[in-house]
Amino acid sequence: MIFRVCSFICFWASIASGIDYYVADFSIDGQGSTHDTVGDGFEMSPVIGANWRIRWDSNPSSDQSTNRLVTEGGRFVSSDWGGRAFFETDSIDVSAARSVSIAAVGETVGDEVFNSSLESFAWFYSFDGGPPVYQPARTTDGSLDFGVILDVAEVSSLVVGFDFRINGDGDGFEIRSVRVSDEEFQSLALIIPDQVMKETGDDGGLTLLEAEVRRTGDLENSLDLVLVNGDSTEISIPEGLTIPAGEASARFQVSAVDDDVLDGDQVVSITVSAVGFTSDLGLVTVVDDEVLVIRDVVINEVRVDDLDADDEEYVELYSASGAGVRLDDLWLVVIGDSAENSGVVERAYDLSGEVLRSNFFLIGSSTMTLAVPDMERPQNFLENGDNISILLVEGFSGVEGDDLDVGDDGVLETRPWVRLLSGVSLVKEVNGDDGAGGMIRPGGTEWDYSVDLGIPAVGPDGSFVPGHIYRSSDGSGEWEIGPFAALPGDPSANPPIPPVELADTPGVENQVGPPLPVLTDPVIEVIEMNGRELFLTARGLSDADWIIERSLDLGQSDSWDRVESVRTDHEDGTSTFRVLAGEQVESKMFYRLRGGFGL
Repeated sequence: MIFRVCSFICFWASIASGIDYYVADFSIDGQGSTHDTVGDGFEMSPVIGANWRIRWDSNPSSDQSTNRLVTEGGRFVSSDWGGRAFFETDSIDVSAARSVSIAAVGETVGDEVFNSSLESFAWFYSFDGGPPVYQPARTTDGSLDFGVILDVAEVSSLVVGFDFRINGDGDGFEIRSVRVSDEEFQSLALIIPDQVMKETGDDGGLTLLEAEVRRTGDLENSLDLVLVNGDSTEISIPEGLTIPAGEASARFQVSAVDDDVLDGDQVVSITVSAVGFTSDLGLVTVVDDEVLVIRDVVINEVRVDDLDADDEEYVELYSASGAGVRLDDLWLVVIGDSAENSGVVERAYDLSGEVLRSNFFLIGSSTMTLAVPDMERPQNFLENGDNISILLVEGFSGVEGDDLDVGDDGVLETRPWVRLLSGVSLVKEVNGDDGAGGMIRPGGTEWDYSVDLGIPAVGPDGSFVPGHIYRSSDGSGEWEIGPFAALPGDPSANPPIPPVELADTPGVENQVGPPLPVLTDPVIEVIEMNGRELFLTARGLSDADWIIERSLDLGQSDSWDRVESVRTDHEDGTSTFRVLAGEQVESKMFYRLRGGFGL
């Protein structure tokens, strides 16, 4: 059996017929290992051909914080591994080929690679399970490119790989491509030595990076390249580049774009391609230079429901800093549901350009009469009757209708904002507990995302979602539930029934102070039923909110439901509750007094 092996010069002169037997795919980040934790041992999605394997004789012995042998950003990357390790393909079927070419593109990383006799790197191949044939690589220019043509007329299978030992903090390598084919294989490598740049330099000017495109193959002719910018709002590069005849590489500049958007550090891709060559991709991180301004703006009061047509819906924002606070790049986002899924963006309102004229900013229905909104929204713009989460976020990049909980499991897979400033969930029904540390979706509504988002949850209000909630006191106080609707009272009744007043204060200071705690155990003294009216008299109540609930069977199958009532306090220390609009029932009805805790 005769195996023909030649250099790149012979390789590039071969006749192309266009069959790939193996193309490595490094697109799944995290394949491999970091120090002694073995990740996925296989690349599970090769483009063409067999999988590849990573194996080693022993775990690395140097600094655990820098040991890596993983796929990352479309490359196979190693740094400071320490011990000896191997990359190799599974068996590649070449039984139908007469000759194949092996071509790989790679480079060393670090300033002191191969500065020790303990460091080595060698490509190898083997036929039909036979011994490996090594091709040592001890380069001085950093290139680990490898190319060879093999006669495989009498061979059934081929294995390709490399054997390496590279040690030292920061030392390592990157393998960009490995391919086995029967065609003239030419490739491009995009080299970006410093992959991090600031939007502006220390002198206030734009920062620049120099990148290099390297080609393999015949250098006789010039080569026109196409450069694709992954995000022109972050970096600027030329659209094209030419490698001159006789040259193996060409350089171009990457300049940062200095924007005025607080969007955090951005990773931008650059792709280089040319006809007849495999493309390559590089990544540049642009460090944001905008200063994060901590704005003390919070959601302070909300009404989502009222009587009849829901004319009075609003969301009030509050800032202790007062007038002059700008709301640029802030968004009011409401997360609720669609016809099928929870976690859907129901509303997204951009507050850019708005400025607080006082401590308060009111986003309200165009029909509201309680106050004049600073920003008008359509009537009935807030959902009621279901769980919803109302958020004030910075740098929102989504749109209304986006499903942020694709798995519909109560956890948002997507959070399209830079920062969550404030939020509150209005809850009709809390998430259930599956007994194993997980959650169960509420039966009559969508998920409550307060736990996932780390925001307060308010409610339920009896069996309803709260119609009105407010902070007491403004800005930093606890959330309280306000009355759903005003009631006129009845001064002619015996005893007189005082009116119920709304606690809404849109655009002005909220009611101060939470309800007082229970001071003594309440005692129900008298219950009187007169037709459709019920009077319940109790002693020992605090000034906190108390409610009347009723059930046909003490809550066993018929849940305890809240009934509207009006409380009158008497000089003798008793309090009478008059249940309004009671329904006549034929069977026995149970009533109970519950509260004292700020319902």
